[in-house]
Amino acid sequence: MAWSDYRPGEQPNHVVVWHHKNRKSAKIPLPLLDADGTELWPEMTARLDRMTRTGTLIVMRDNPDSRKEVHLPWMTGGRNPMRWVQAEVRRICRAAGLPDDITLTSFRHGGHPDGADAGLTDAQMRALGAHRSTAALLRYAKETDAQRKAAARMRLNKTTEGGNLSE
Repeated sequence: MAWSDYRPGEQPNHVVVWHHKNRKSAKIPLPLLDADGTELWPEMTARLDRMTRTGTLIVMRDNPDSRKEVHLPWMTGGRNPMRWVQAEVRRICRAAGLPDDITLTSFRHGGHPDGADAGLTDAQMRALGAHRSTAALLRYAKETDAQRKAAARMRLNKTTEGGNLSE
C-alpha cells in the first residue's frame, strides 16, 4: 500500500486498499465507525497517522540499505529478497510470541478465519477482502472449531426455541 492511498488528497477520510490478485480496489472510510460510533480499526489509523514516512510505500524496511542509503520495500534488494522477508517475518513472530508455524502467507489468510469466527457472512467477508466470488473467499476462510461451536449453538437454540425439543 502506498502512502498516496492513505488519506488521499481528494478523499482525506479514506484509505484505498488495492487487491493485486483481482486488480480490485476498495475505498474504506476513515475512521471506520460502527452504527454506535465505535471506531472499528482505531489502532490502525492511530499508528499510520504517527508513522514516519521513509518511502512511497507504507511498509518499508526499518533501516536504510547500506549500499543505496535509502529505505527499501520489503520485497526488493539482495540476491534473494524472499529469503530476507521470510527471516524478517520469523523475527517479528518470535518477538510477538507467535507460533513457529506462522508464515508470511498466514498474514494474508489470518483475517478471514477471524471474520468467519466472528460470524461474518460470506457477503461481508467478500466486501472486506474484495473477493469476486464465494469460491475465491473459501481459499482464505478456513473452517475452525470456533465456527463449528457457533453453528452447533445456533442449531441448538433453533431446535429448542419451541420448547423441550432437545433439552
